[in-house]
Formats: sequence, structure tokens, C-alpha cells
Amino acid sequence: MSNDQPLEVSLILPCYNEMEHIEESTRAISEYMALTFPRGSYEIILVDDGSSDGTREFLKKMLKSNIFKVELNPKNLGRGGAVKRGLELAQGSIYGFMDIDREVSEVYLPQLAKSIRSGADLVVGRRTYTWTYNPFSLIRHIASVGYRQFTKLFLKQIVQDSEAGYKFFSKRARDTILKMSKFDNWFWDTECVLIADMCRMTYEEIPVLFIRNPKKTSTVRLFHDIVQYLRAISQFKKLRAVGSYECE
Repeated sequence: MSNDQPLEVSLILPCYNEMEHIEESTRAISEYMALTFPRGSYEIILVDDGSSDGTREFLKKMLKSNIFKVELNPKNLGRGGAVKRGLELAQGSIYGFMDIDREVSEVYLPQLAKSIRSGADLVVGRRTYTWTYNPFSLIRHIASVGYRQFTKLFLKQIVQDSEAGYKFFSKRARDTILKMSKFDNWFWDTECVLIADMCRMTYEEIPVLFIRNPKKTSTVRLFHDIVQYLRAISQFKKLRAVGSYECE
């Protein structure tokens, strides 16, 4: 008797210069999905966003995989653009993504999917941090907390950790966000939460442990990214003020 189930969960893994960990991460995530979800009930979509470190070549070898679906963006779109491309390709009824570096573990995937099944439109993994004496990690943590407070103050954001790279969506949320989203860069993480709030969607936050890998080469440029965030916040407020975000 077959154990296959109807396709339900689409997990998207956006990739940009991930060679340091992509082989280990894809193996660990796929093995965990196989253990915790019925066979045939999920798909894993890898979206390369114009990597230049060998990630793209690694993923090309997986194009014929029966475990992963692989999409190679013709150019770098940004984190939001990569996730949105995965959402467009997804064929399930529950949609999620996580950062492939696994600084937040895959063990939370079933819990977030369950929340969508139970009626939530958006579920966000709210990061809790382990303390470290690494100066760069400490600065990143302070910047992240500062950004949370800034968006609460200036955007009236209700979700505590909008920037977390660990989110799940209902079909309603997926379709609405794809239709309304204006951003392809890192601000998309905040934008999709704000869209859900504007359209009065139900949401839930689930605490997840964030363990920073001090050996990982970060793509974050702290000062540059802060400036970009401030510009994006200003742009979002202008777009919202002129009615560019209209819920049906």
C-alpha cells in the first residue's frame, strides 16, 4: 500500500552564495522533512538568486533530482524576489521558507505548518538568541533588535520579528502578498507582514532558537543595509499613503 499523500506543504529555500553549507543543509533539511511529513505530501524548492561562488553549479546538478525542485533566477533579484519566485512555483496549499544556513533549525517546520492548518494566514518564527562574545555577532544582534523597535514605532508593526527568515503562509496570504508586494530586497520580509496586517489576516508568532554560525561568511553589510532599510521604510510609507496597497 502506498504511503503517498496529496501535496500539501511547499518549502522554499532561497539560495545566494551558500557553498559553505549548502550540501550539509540540503541533506539535513530533506532528511528531516522525510521523517516528519508523509511521503508525497511536501515539496522542497531551491531558488538560486544569481550566486557566484559555485552554488549555482551545485544546484544545476540537482535539476533532475526527485527530492528537490530547482529554479535558477537569471539574475540577482534580492531575497524577497527569490522567495516570491518560489511562491509562484509552489504547488502545495501551505507555503513556507527558511534560511538555508539553518541558523534557525528545520525542527520548527512541522509546528509552523500545523499553525497554518489550524487557521492562521501567516506564521512567523520569532527568533530568540543565544549569547555570544563574538563582537560582530553582538553588533548584529543589537542592530536586529533596534530594527524591530524602529519598525514598531514608524510602521506600527504588530509582529515582533518581521525580519526573521522563517515564515509560513496560507493560500490566501500567498496569493495576496504576490499580488501586492512591491519590494524584492530584504525589506520584503517586513512588507509581507505589513500586507498581512493591512488585509486583516490572522497571524501567529512561534519562538525559535537562533544560533549564529560565527564561521559563516555573512552577506550582510551592516551600514549599507541599515541605510537601505531606512530608504525602504520611507518608500513603503509613501506608497501606502498614495493607496498603492489595496486589499480586496
